[in-house]
Amino acid sequence: MNQTQSDVALAEAVKFKTPKRKLRTMPEETQKVEVPTINRTVFDLDSFEDVYLTKEVPFTPAASVEEALKRLGGDSAKLLEAVNDGLLADAKRVAAHDTSIPWMQETEQEDGTTKREQFSGTVADSKIVNGMVLNLAKSVYGYNKAAAAKDKAGKQKAKEAAMAFIAGNEVIKNGLKENALQD
Repeated sequence: MNQTQSDVALAEAVKFKTPKRKLRTMPEETQKVEVPTINRTVFDLDSFEDVYLTKEVPFTPAASVEEALKRLGGDSAKLLEAVNDGLLADAKRVAAHDTSIPWMQETEQEDGTTKREQFSGTVADSKIVNGMVLNLAKSVYGYNKAAAAKDKAGKQKAKEAAMAFIAGNEVIKNGLKENALQD
């Protein structure tokens, strides 16, 4: 059976697709609850490939501060640490979308030290941009994964042409700006 280019692309997309979070219903409730997960990309020594792994974390939110304290063995220091972890996570989420707080970029100096400077570019989600570049390179600029193994220059040329198209298209750039840093 011959595989088409779209079959290969689909197989690759399925292989590396980020899994969606599973939902489960609690027996005493009819509303759905998100199952927390731990996600890691690791190198599998058996297949010699990077693999994306997910582990579901059994978790039921505490119904009260007293229950949370009990789960932590009555240790109020652990409870305070857990509360502060949650407050910090919330502060980071809020700050990521707060335009009054500038993004900073570390740049390496000639003497080997690093310096933080205010980022002057325009933020976009790398995954979205890279996916768009690849899709344009394939559909418009003749990038073919099978041929790219032999023609590295052609692959690079197709990707550069796709990047130039995106860079010159204000409608696409505005859409990428709007989707940047979405949670």
